[in-house]
Amino acid sequence: MEGDEGRRTLNVLIATLALVLGLPLMVVIAVLVKLTSPGPVLFAQRRIGLDRRALGNAGGNSRRHSDYGGLTFTMYKFRTMRVNGAAG
Repeated sequence: MEGDEGRRTLNVLIATLALVLGLPLMVVIAVLVKLTSPGPVLFAQRRIGLDRRALGNAGGNSRRHSDYGGLTFTMYKFRTMRVNGAAG
């Protein structure tokens, strides 16, 4: 149990360091997205997570073609397309 606590602490420290180091770049990207087109900076999408218990039932194909009961979560990313853009 003691090793699990140490591993979690190390994971949290590394993730915090990565966020602090990446924050200036993320701010620059957010400003550029906002300046180059109207609309929100972030794109949000609901996704279904992978239920790791069902990986053995995928039948040799590494891509899932149906929902095996993973939890729904919201994914956020910087917007790369125009909002309500005209086709063609």
